[in-house]
Amino acid sequence: AECLGRAKWTSMRATPGVKRLIQTHKGHFLCTWMRERNLGVEAAPEGRLPASELVRPAPAQDTKRETYPERNSPRRKRSASPPHGDEVHGGTVEEFVDRLYVSFCKSGARYPELRRRFLQRLEQADDSQAFLGASLRYLAEKSRLVNGKTEPGVMQGKLYTLIHLVLDAVRQQFTEEVEKTKQEQELRPLTYTGGSELREVAQSIVSDTLNKRVVLEPRLVAKLVRFFGLTQENVLLAVPQEHISGYVHDLLQEKACTPAIVLVRCLALSEFLNMETFRVLVALSYHGIALELINLTRKQTQVEFIQMLLGESRYKLAWKSVKFLQLEEDFPDVFLLYSISCIKRYCGKGHWEGAVLVAGEDEGLQELVIDEMLAVGELALAKEHCDLFGIEDKIPGDVDLEAMQAKRRAQYLQIDDFSVEVSFVNDVFAAREAVRILSAAGLVGLDVEWKAEVDKQEEIGASLLQLSTDSHAFVFDAAALCRKESRMWPEVNDILSPLFSSPSCMVLGFDLTTDMKALVRSFPQMSCFKSMHGSLDLQKVWKRIGPGNQLSSLSKLCELHLGKPLDKRVRMSNWERRPLSSSQLSYAALDAHCLLPLYRSLKRLPQFEEVQHEMYR
Repeated sequence: AECLGRAKWTSMRATPGVKRLIQTHKGHFLCTWMRERNLGVEAAPEGRLPASELVRPAPAQDTKRETYPERNSPRRKRSASPPHGDEVHGGTVEEFVDRLYVSFCKSGARYPELRRRFLQRLEQADDSQAFLGASLRYLAEKSRLVNGKTEPGVMQGKLYTLIHLVLDAVRQQFTEEVEKTKQEQELRPLTYTGGSELREVAQSIVSDTLNKRVVLEPRLVAKLVRFFGLTQENVLLAVPQEHISGYVHDLLQEKACTPAIVLVRCLALSEFLNMETFRVLVALSYHGIALELINLTRKQTQVEFIQMLLGESRYKLAWKSVKFLQLEEDFPDVFLLYSISCIKRYCGKGHWEGAVLVAGEDEGLQELVIDEMLAVGELALAKEHCDLFGIEDKIPGDVDLEAMQAKRRAQYLQIDDFSVEVSFVNDVFAAREAVRILSAAGLVGLDVEWKAEVDKQEEIGASLLQLSTDSHAFVFDAAALCRKESRMWPEVNDILSPLFSSPSCMVLGFDLTTDMKALVRSFPQMSCFKSMHGSLDLQKVWKRIGPGNQLSSLSKLCELHLGKPLDKRVRMSNWERRPLSSSQLSYAALDAHCLLPLYRSLKRLPQFEEVQHEMYR
C-alpha cells in the first residue's frame, strides 16, 4: 500500500500476486518481492500516480520469473502442523521442552500453537503426571541461579510463559474448583487430585524460589501454591519461616499484592493479618482483597479496620465493609455518613440531580441538599426542591423568586412552548382513550423514565412511559399499569399492542433500544414491548448524518435544532413518588414531545431520507 501510494513504478504493474499482497496488507513482503527482482522504484514527488503509469516490463531472458496462481485457481493450503513430525512425537521430555522453547524464542511461535503441541504430546504420554513433573522440573532448572545469576542467554519471560502453560494443563486435569467469584478463584487454594510425585516437584520449585536458588515471577509461585494445595507444613520442611515472611514482605513492598495475599491465604501466614497489611492494600485500592483477608480475622480487628476507614474518610468502603462483615449493629450510622459525603461531593460539583437522588426520602438529607443550594446562591433551585420535598420554605422573604424562575425558564425549552395538552394516565379507561388519539396521529414520540439507582444491587424498574403527538402528551404510570402485581396489565397490554405493531404509526425515540430494553426487563409479561414495527431512533440517525458522525445528548441536539436545551434538573429525581410534581410531569412530557419537532428539523438535512430508509424498522 505504501508503494502504490508514494512510489512511481517504472517497470511493473499490479499482477494478481501483487494485488493479493496489497489486499492482505503485507506491504513488507511486497517490498522484499520487488527488491529480489531488481524492480526499479523511484520516489514520486507528486504523490500517487495514475494507474496508466504502472507498466509491466518485458521479462529479461536470463531472469526466472515466479508465477502466482490466478484469483480463482486452487491454492495450496498452509499446514498448521510443525514442519518436522518429531517436534511433537520424538525425543525425551527435556528435548521436547527445548524444542518448544526454541520455537517460542527464535521462530516466533504463538502461545496457542505451543499449547496445541504441548497438549498433543501430553495425550500421548504413558504417564501424564510424570510428563508434567519432568516438564516443570526442567523449566525450573533453566531458571536456577548460578553464582547469583541465571544461565547466559536464557530468556526468563519465555520460560515463565512455558511454565504457565504447564500449570494450566495441571489445573485442567488435576484440580477441582467450586464455583466462586473471580476474586475468590484468584485467592483461594484449589483441590489437587493428582499424585504425590507431581506435588513434590511443585513443592521443590517453591522451596528453591523462596530460598533464592531459583528465579520465578511471583505469579508463578502463587499458582504453584494454589494449584497443588501447598500448606505451611509442606513448605516449612525446606524453607525457614523468616525466608517465607521476607518474601511476602518484599512482594507487598513491591505492590505485588495478589500473589502476596495468595501466599498469606494458602500458607496461613497469620502474622500478615494486621492493620499494616490492610492499610497497604487499601492505599493501593485492593479493596476486594482487603475484605477477603479481614474476613479471616477476629471481630476486634474488623472493628479497628472500619474505624481506620472512617478516620480516613473512606465512607464508601466503610459502608461496604460493614455490610460484608455484617457489623450493622456496631456501626449503625455508617450509611448516613456515606450519604452525607456523597451529597457534599455532588453539590461541590454542581451535580444537584445526584445529590437529590442520594437524599431520597430522608428529610434530614433533603434539608442538607437545600442548605447546600442556599450556600452557593441557587435560590430558585432551592425553592423548587422545597416544594418537591414538601418541606418548609427556607428562602428569605425579600428574594424575588418569580423573576429568577422566569429567567431560568427563558433559558431552557419548556413544554409550554408547544401547544400540547399533558395528561397523566393511571387507569384502563384513560389508557384506551390515549391510544385512540395516538393511533390516529401517525407520528409518536416515545420516552421512558426510571428511578436512578444509588445502590447497584437494587433492582430498578421503569416508572413512566411517555407517548406524545403534536397536540397531546400522555404520561403513562407504568409502575401502576404494567407490573405483575397490578390487575390492569392484561388489558393495558391488549390496548398498547395495536399501537406498537401498527405499520401506519412511526414511533420516534432517542436511544430507543435502551428504553425498550428497560420496559422488557421491568415488565417481562407485557408482550407489546417485545416487538415494535415502524420505529426510528434519532440518536442513530444523528450519528450518521451529524458533523463528524459524533453522538450528542438529546438536550444538546434540541439546542442545536430547536434553539434551546432541555432543563435536566429533575432527570434523576424519584420517579416512583406519587403524585408527581409539576416539574416532573412537564419534564417527562417534554422528553417525548420534543422528538417530533426535532424529527422535522432533521428531515431538512442532506442524506436524511437515505439514512431513514436504512434505519426505519
